[in-house]
Amino acid sequence: GLHQVRDGRAVAASAMRRDGVPMETAARSWRRVNGNLLLVLRRFPAERVIRTRYEDLCASPESEMDRILRFLGAGPARPGAVLRKEEAHIIGGNPMRYRRDETTVAADERWRTELGKEDLGVFERIAGEMNRGFGYS
Repeated sequence: GLHQVRDGRAVAASAMRRDGVPMETAARSWRRVNGNLLLVLRRFPAERVIRTRYEDLCASPESEMDRILRFLGAGPARPGAVLRKEEAHIIGGNPMRYRRDETTVAADERWRTELGKEDLGVFERIAGEMNRGFGYS
């Protein structure tokens, strides 16, 4: 199984922005989804599960893709491989999907400036332990 996680504070900030929900709702949702995934992944032997962090994939896409491909038995990744968009005919969705040039991968870190102390405290109370378990401080 492949489990990709993202800093729960970033996910919560995104949900608050997109859906207008309070931090409590966003944090509980993130914790519930990841808790359910952890329950499913426990059914697999540890050597058949890999966890990747969104931020690591953004910071070092080639090495993370190499790690994933090796785990899947399909690696190593080709040196110098880049993300490239091909023309697609997708109804609706992100306009970025229509670009054909190389894509820059960058983590969305807006939560660091958007979330105040109160929201961060609410997140910590609800989901901080799980977030730290995924390597976030």
